[in-house]
Amino acid sequence: MFAQFLFARFGIQLPDGLIFIERKKHVYVAKKELGGVSYPRLNRAGMIAGKKESIFGPKPSLDFVLTFGHLAIKNTIPLSDDEIRKFYQNEKINMDKEGLIIVQNAQGKGAALGHGKDGWLTPLIPKQRLVKLYKDA
Repeated sequence: MFAQFLFARFGIQLPDGLIFIERKKHVYVAKKELGGVSYPRLNRAGMIAGKKESIFGPKPSLDFVLTFGHLAIKNTIPLSDDEIRKFYQNEKINMDKEGLIIVQNAQGKGAALGHGKDGWLTPLIPKQRLVKLYKDA
């Protein structure tokens, strides 16, 4: 289900040797060899790839976008380094796309995830990963 969403929305297909493992709320990406491993105290089955359900529907995680965002061929927007810095400072960017958007840098690598609505791209970056600027007192 998550793999179908990623392909339909972004055109992303995982490289050979990797699989998605779905749990209650999250989806993980791991090597195929780890797909059948199950231990009582195992909390994660790999890297968190995203949430199965959010207010946006299925949503890839920032780590997934940073790792696999270069594979996206649809619903992406290239931004300059300065625009990406502003995006990580929680600034909206004027654009005309709707829904989840993968932000790519000038080299085509995944840089962030955003949500486009009403002509603006809003950052979907966890608060603890936003860059805070402190002014001199």
